[in-house]
Amino acid sequence: MGRGRPGSHRPPPASGSKTSGAKTGQQIYAATCTRCHGPTPPFTHQLVSAMGKAALARFISTRMPPGNPVSAKDAQALVQYFNSL
Repeated sequence: MGRGRPGSHRPPPASGSKTSGAKTGQQIYAATCTRCHGPTPPFTHQLVSAMGKAALARFISTRMPPGNPVSAKDAQALVQYFNSL
């Protein structure tokens, strides 16, 4: 599901708080990532710690999903979600 495609759906962008960012990230994951990665993220706090928040967000916002990556703000929300796991 991507931006600009008919029937595509992306949750609203992440807000400033960590809790709402993680919740928004969870919604983005459900709407955008489950098709390839399944319903349970294979990403956790350990991966976020190993890669670093900024590096992981940059990777996601430039590559995921392939051909139609999420915005930098959505990638940050996803990282907050993964960091909460």
